[in-house]
Amino acid sequence: MRRRPRLPLRLCSCAPLAAVLLLVACGGGPPLPAPLPVVGGGPPSLFVESAVVGPPGADGSRFGREWTLGTDARGRRLATSPEKGGAIEVGNVDFLPRTLVLEVGDVAPERKLHVSFDRRPLATVPLAGRLAVPLPRDLPIGRYRLDLASDPPAAIPLLAAHLEPSLPAGTLTVSGRDVEQSGSALAYFDRRLPRDEAILVGTFVPPASPRPGQRFELVLEREDGTPIRRFDWSPSFWNRVRGARDIELPMGDAQGLVHARLRALGEGPPARWHDLRYSWTANRPGIMSGPAPAAPSPPKTNLPRGGRP
Repeated sequence: MRRRPRLPLRLCSCAPLAAVLLLVACGGGPPLPAPLPVVGGGPPSLFVESAVVGPPGADGSRFGREWTLGTDARGRRLATSPEKGGAIEVGNVDFLPRTLVLEVGDVAPERKLHVSFDRRPLATVPLAGRLAVPLPRDLPIGRYRLDLASDPPAAIPLLAAHLEPSLPAGTLTVSGRDVEQSGSALAYFDRRLPRDEAILVGTFVPPASPRPGQRFELVLEREDGTPIRRFDWSPSFWNRVRGARDIELPMGDAQGLVHARLRALGEGPPARWHDLRYSWTANRPGIMSGPAPAAPSPPKTNLPRGGRP
């Protein structure tokens, strides 16, 4: 019997490498990451519009945690800052000029109130009665800290605080992987993507009976706030006819920390974002391609980027 010729040693040693290259060429390689739900990557940052500045920890505009809540000598509800002053956190959901209105309790005469934003003075006014502090017109979307300080230094007693003009009160509910929004409401959800070429998928379920002026928006941002992709909905005739919308937003080379920003505007019933998740599925048909559409930008400003709710 004739013996089969042996392969050269070098050729045998290359066989495993050739097999790996063949697998890669045929679509092999490392497995794709498992889908990551948008909700659940960490505590969300939430903001809902409210008629008044609420207590520390509220989801709307709120006093900082350094304020003490109580009553004055006449039994009126009062928020009192430490002697060094205190902060009020306000939210910006839409690009509208707004004013912070303060009702001051009993104070010694001739005191002044300094109000600043990011160490920039906004107003210096007598600390008495009803005060109106215009906010910068070009604040980006988000939550911001306003610092209040008395001159001379002393505690600041406030009977009430609110924003004018008022916006429709917001509601925001997170249930499992779903988010419901209405009114003026803003939510941020952060995730770290292990690799690029992710696709955000899910479903937008519009209000059952939307009202004119309602708007809903999903914006995907890089860590530095650069927009990647955007989806929005308003109650046009065509959108009403189509009903629920499947969302598929390719994210290109984005990886690492990304932000999903959900925003609702206008008075009316809630909409629902259902099972939003980042997926890595190769060669999916029907995925739109091309450059990312730009999200609407605020007017040019030298102010810092928007704060988080």
